[in-house]
Amino acid sequence: MAAIRLEEFSQRHIDPANMLATIDAECDFDVRDRLREIKATTLVIGGTRDRAFSTELFRATATGIRGARLVLYEGRGHLGTMLDPRFGRDVAAFLHDES
Repeated sequence: MAAIRLEEFSQRHIDPANMLATIDAECDFDVRDRLREIKATTLVIGGTRDRAFSTELFRATATGIRGARLVLYEGRGHLGTMLDPRFGRDVAAFLHDES
């Protein structure tokens, strides 16, 4: 799959180094000490098999934001979380509850 994506980037003249730099920046950007400043009602959704972000990070994020709601999908990875049939329902329920 990765080879297919790299070939696609090559054909579309997309430099994969930009994507890798973005991923590195996301992973190195630590705002845990500022989570308490978030005032918006927040929903944190993650998967227990996410290889990019740990379950502990999802929990710490939700704990750090006052009143945040945490939803973890057992056995789901990074993209699988958003493809899970519960995702849309959970987001819609959260937004409905907050309106």
